[in-house]
Amino acid sequence: MAASAGPIAKPKTPILARGGLTPQAKLSVGAVNDHYEREADRIADRVVQGVPLPASSPPPVISGLSAQRATIPVPPGPEQTEEKVAPPEKRAQRAPAENAPASIPGEKGGAAPRSVESAVQRMKASTAPSLDPGTRAEIEPHIGADLSRVRIHTGSAAETAAAALGARAFTVGQDIFFGRNQYDTASGEGRRLVAHELVHTVQQTGGTVRAQRLPDGNSSAPMTRLEQPGVNGWVVDLAPAGATRPEMTLPALELPMVASALKGTAGGEAIPVADANRSLPVDGAEFRLDPVGERPEGRAYETWLTHLRETSASNVETALTAQINAQGTAASVTRGGDAVYVLRRVAAAATTSSNFLVGTVPELARSDGILRPMLGPQGGDSQLDIDHVLELQLGGKDAADNMWMLASSFNRSVGSAINNRINNSIRETLQNARTAATSQQQTDFENQLAAVANPKAVRRAWTLRFRTVHVGNFSTTTTFWTQSQIAAGAHLHFFTALTESELVERGFRFQAGVTPTHINVFPQPQGGRVIRFAVDSNGSLERPAFFYTGIEIISIEEFSPPTNEGQGGIIARLMVSQTRRQRGSRRTDNLFERSEEAQPVMVQHDARLGFGGYVTRESIANAFRDIDFVPCSPVTFRDVGITSNGELSAIGSILSSKALLPQLQIPILLQGDEVVIQFPIPTDRLNFGLVSVTEAALEMGVGEAGFFIEGNAAIVVDQIGHGSLSARAQDGDVIIAGTFNLDLDFLDPAQIAVSYSLRDDALTAQATLGVGAGRLPGVESGQVTVTMSREGVDVNGSLALGGVLTGGTITVGYTPEAGLMLAGEDIPLPVSRLPGVTNATVTVRAVRNPDDGTWSVSGGGTATLAAPGTPGTLDIIYEGGAIILSGRAEVARGPASGWLQVTATNREIDDKGDPVEGGAVGDMAIFGRGEATIAFGDFLTGTAGLEYTSDGSIIITGQIAVQPRDLFDQRRYDQTLLELESPEFPIWGVSVAGVGVGIFAFANAIVRFEASVGPGQLRETRVDATIDLDHPELATIEGNAQLFVPAYAGLTLDLGGGLRARAAVAYVQGRVGLEGTLGIEADASANVNVRWNPADGFAVETRLEANARPKFEIGVNASVTAGVDLLVEQIEHTWGPWQRALGEFGPEMELGVIFPVRWSERSGLDLSLENLEVRRPQLDAAALMSSAFDTLVE
Repeated sequence: MAASAGPIAKPKTPILARGGLTPQAKLSVGAVNDHYEREADRIADRVVQGVPLPASSPPPVISGLSAQRATIPVPPGPEQTEEKVAPPEKRAQRAPAENAPASIPGEKGGAAPRSVESAVQRMKASTAPSLDPGTRAEIEPHIGADLSRVRIHTGSAAETAAAALGARAFTVGQDIFFGRNQYDTASGEGRRLVAHELVHTVQQTGGTVRAQRLPDGNSSAPMTRLEQPGVNGWVVDLAPAGATRPEMTLPALELPMVASALKGTAGGEAIPVADANRSLPVDGAEFRLDPVGERPEGRAYETWLTHLRETSASNVETALTAQINAQGTAASVTRGGDAVYVLRRVAAAATTSSNFLVGTVPELARSDGILRPMLGPQGGDSQLDIDHVLELQLGGKDAADNMWMLASSFNRSVGSAINNRINNSIRETLQNARTAATSQQQTDFENQLAAVANPKAVRRAWTLRFRTVHVGNFSTTTTFWTQSQIAAGAHLHFFTALTESELVERGFRFQAGVTPTHINVFPQPQGGRVIRFAVDSNGSLERPAFFYTGIEIISIEEFSPPTNEGQGGIIARLMVSQTRRQRGSRRTDNLFERSEEAQPVMVQHDARLGFGGYVTRESIANAFRDIDFVPCSPVTFRDVGITSNGELSAIGSILSSKALLPQLQIPILLQGDEVVIQFPIPTDRLNFGLVSVTEAALEMGVGEAGFFIEGNAAIVVDQIGHGSLSARAQDGDVIIAGTFNLDLDFLDPAQIAVSYSLRDDALTAQATLGVGAGRLPGVESGQVTVTMSREGVDVNGSLALGGVLTGGTITVGYTPEAGLMLAGEDIPLPVSRLPGVTNATVTVRAVRNPDDGTWSVSGGGTATLAAPGTPGTLDIIYEGGAIILSGRAEVARGPASGWLQVTATNREIDDKGDPVEGGAVGDMAIFGRGEATIAFGDFLTGTAGLEYTSDGSIIITGQIAVQPRDLFDQRRYDQTLLELESPEFPIWGVSVAGVGVGIFAFANAIVRFEASVGPGQLRETRVDATIDLDHPELATIEGNAQLFVPAYAGLTLDLGGGLRARAAVAYVQGRVGLEGTLGIEADASANVNVRWNPADGFAVETRLEANARPKFEIGVNASVTAGVDLLVEQIEHTWGPWQRALGEFGPEMELGVIFPVRWSERSGLDLSLENLEVRRPQLDAAALMSSAFDTLVE
């Protein structure tokens, strides 16, 4: 850069405003029903209807820092009309919400609340899942835009922001924020909302909504399919042709063999039924499985019983009647004129049988015990479940025609085994596909797979294709009953009616006045599993070792044996609790706690049961009303009972009191001593306080080891970091723990362990971490303590700066409102090595680049430039150990006035003297350049470059340009060089009348020398100067200039003359004129040395010379008439007229002028004519004239 070219350009990095960061543009909300919204509605309608979008012009481009919404519909007033308004630069677009707050931006839009703006910025900086592949595959072809970069925000933060805007959803750039329960890709209206918002992402990024993407000749469409060929191969297809969701092909579906066929396939003893628009698996064939929803809530056995009572009870009644009649020994108890029978199982004697069915034949034919018999294939006791022949998870129909009875132990293990094998196959395929995508550098494909968190997510949104169906390595069972078997009464031969003696022996025939030794308690008035309570000698009931499965008797509060007068009353009150059976050598956890107000179970006498009674349904419901589920509590059971085979059965829900799952309703099912909870926890219902959950696949349940939560979750704290948690059971507690990766990746290590205890309902994480050497440029060391809990996130510590800011510190802090702050305020900058610089302070921030995640320390401040006569302020830029101070100062010192751009830096300096961006950091150096007007004395004024030196001096450097200046006026010099009288020259002679007449010409000549010099002018003056403005008296300036002096030197030849006649009678008349000129005009100039010092001022000295070799040019202009008057006759002769050049003479003649010139500011001009040297020619007048007249008279 030239010295006078101007100030040094500042680096591109902006200086941070003192006390704050660079301000951001405001987020605003767009108008209701503007053309953006109408376009989004139009396109979304076509997407949901499946109509391809025609090619269209590009939609309007909206600022990336804007949001789009569609507000609550308001009917237009009578005077409302649509206005076409130019779209604002920053707008919001929102989808309408119900019951929106009154403070939201109105129909014409407006500024978004600050809380929304800050929340949006935090959410955009955090991680968020991509659009799920199924929805993307469905919508993207219709919109015709790449939606891979779209991010979906759900959860409490997004819900709060949407509510503040009065929006169901809103879009900012490529981020979509959904209100509560609004992200729903399963329903038509939900997909329409998603499609609407996706159109906004295209609008805001300047894309064009097209019917399709057509690759040009040099590109190809993005990869959407990866596969591994072969029988055991797999396929992952993100956008299969003609499909609306992604597809995954797996090697095989493995099923157990039961009832002569693979479970769920046709051809066996049970008949499977698939749900609508689904197919049955076929052994050895390919099987397609579209996504299956969550398992419906309900009890399958109730569906089974209802169906059989409606379709098969009459057949069973007929068969049972025939069997009792054929028995011959069957006895009955008459109640109300009806014969009441008691049935037992043939396999057990009346004395040992544990199950009795009581009722009339029609009642027995419709009873639970007959239509849902707990019998093995040989008539022995067995526990069976109502099961779906074709598993619901494989697309089976949830209806009675797809049900059968299957051994409980087999049923409850095989379903999870099939589920696990499918999940493992999906998990393996996902991993293989990700590996293949990485190896083929298919980043977009890999990113889409990354959005699929786990196999459950695939099964909810993808189509699965199994290359084949075959038998797997499962156990099997022969314990089952089909509907046709039950309807035909195929199991009735395993029952027999009690005889009269057996009725008396087992206490079924009431005898007045007899005190029974045992009391039979049944689950229902129709009997079922009997529990025999012994009556001790004191007439009190003894607690049995076993009660009904899933119920434990705590105490017997009251016992009143039935009497003849008190038949039908309450005979016992039992305090009970839910329990689980002992497994192995240890007792599993008690999951329920009774409240002190728990109600007892009532046993009511029924005469048909003899001395026995049954547990009233109302009392069992009351007994389980006031209990807590220990891990979450409390529980509300809306349907509680005891099945005929003696199992507790209850359906209810847990209302979570845990802060982790605030007010979450969790379905729970009690089946005997099994507590069944299979509940995927919604991501948006997880609450870790300020720690946000971005995605989760957590499911709670109860296993042999007790209550559990399994799965994983991704968490994030805005500006702090993100992590992954996994759930596990540990020491009777549920622990959700993992690693939280800090965005402060300059820490060592940059992660902390996070753990949540369900028992304590507490989230804990704390670590004090150091700064890794060299991880954060400009920072030497430091410590940061990170603490996370439900109540808040605390980050505090300090970072010790190094390099030029050694001794300064950055304070680390965090608040949810302000976010993460790493700042050092007004840190003194050591400037002892920077002369003239004082009061230098900087405020620095450690900031994270959102694009690449790297951290840097940067900031700015000011310093005072206090050099004498040069006041100014320097701006300071600090970047990771490198520092630049720069500023412009006005200079007014000594002979100089102007400006100076001063720079101090520890950066490497390039050849032009500028700091190298990103260059090496070394010692501090200060320098400056500028320009000033210089005035030395009254004469020497001009402009020159200024230099600020490392010792703080201001030096005039370079050349001083001086305006042209006259030094002296013109000086003349005249001198006669030659004066002569030339001889006569004969022109004409004649004899007239004997008289000779001669005509002669004569001429005289004067040659004068004329010379002049000046005016003298100094031009193009350039002086080199190095002047310390602190000591101008020592300055000496030397340089060069051009002294321009016009000079003239010339000869003037005056030729005078006439004609003579030498005869008295002769005469001559006419004229002869000779003309001659000679001279030079020359600019005598010379490059001269100039100098200046304080004593003499400005001075110039030189010797000028002008020379020439001229030629004379002589011409004649004449006319002569001569004659002789002889009185006798007149003789006359005329010559001419002439006008011709006579000739040139020279160039042997040389003339010129030489003169010395001295000029100084103090003494002025020293130019004496005495010193004028003249070179003049030697003239021969005779020769000159002779030559001329010779020519003339020729």
